[in-house]
Amino acid sequence: MIAARGVAVIAVSVTVTDRCESRHYPGDAAISSFQSPLVRYGIALPSAAVVAGIGFSMFDGTARLVAFGIAALELVVVPQILATVE
Repeated sequence: MIAARGVAVIAVSVTVTDRCESRHYPGDAAISSFQSPLVRYGIALPSAAVVAGIGFSMFDGTARLVAFGIAALELVVVPQILATVE
């Protein structure tokens, strides 16, 4: 009885997904939010700010510089990785 309900749920979800995907017309290109540099840098900025904040408040000397380096590296690398996402 439970297995039959699971199959019915899967069948319904596949049908709903198929209906949603059929709204795209041939020749339309899917627009990704990752195409915008504002989104890509906006994703990297909060985590880099947290790393820099923790580095500034908790560490001193070389450890602080390493934390700032990690934050800077994140600001540079994460947007480039997100730019390759389709």
